[in-house]
Amino acid sequence: MNFLFDLYGVLLKTQSEQALRALEQVTGATDELWPVYWELRPDFDAGRVTAEEYWDKVQKRLHVDPFDIQQAIDTDYAGWLEEDPEMVDLVRGLAKDHRVGLLSNIPEGLAREVLRKHTWLQDFDSIAMSYDIGVEKPQPEAYAKALELLGTLPAETHFFDDNEANVWAAERCGLQAHLFTGIDTLKEIL
Repeated sequence: MNFLFDLYGVLLKTQSEQALRALEQVTGATDELWPVYWELRPDFDAGRVTAEEYWDKVQKRLHVDPFDIQQAIDTDYAGWLEEDPEMVDLVRGLAKDHRVGLLSNIPEGLAREVLRKHTWLQDFDSIAMSYDIGVEKPQPEAYAKALELLGTLPAETHFFDDNEANVWAAERCGLQAHLFTGIDTLKEIL
């Protein structure tokens, strides 16, 4: 068995309420921040714009008072670094006997922080990050590149993601895709 994992919502936790509020405080925006944040995120995650360009676009779209872009970057990244220790332990164990890879939509600066803080990712056979491969999920090319780096065939690889669109796209690419709802999702196939 081979395994390919999404990062956020699977191995690392998504932003907490506290992290969301901190970013709202930095930007001076509340509910209106999030649609803009996510709409502009694919280009940022795929490395087509820098962090500074991304946050400048967010600021302009929000029509808010100017905010410190570096502070927004730092606050944003800080909210994405908490791991799920139980999942990490399970996946590290799998990496001893199986090919294990990562496929994540993530911008370059955040990826550097994640790799610095979470050295257990070095146990993985491959790491495909959208900024580095130039394409993000759910684009078929993202799965193809991740499988190429992992050195496995789609039908022989289990993929776990907490996003239904990404799971559906992975299935269309021939992977054994699973909607991750918690550690039991993985334990069921082991």
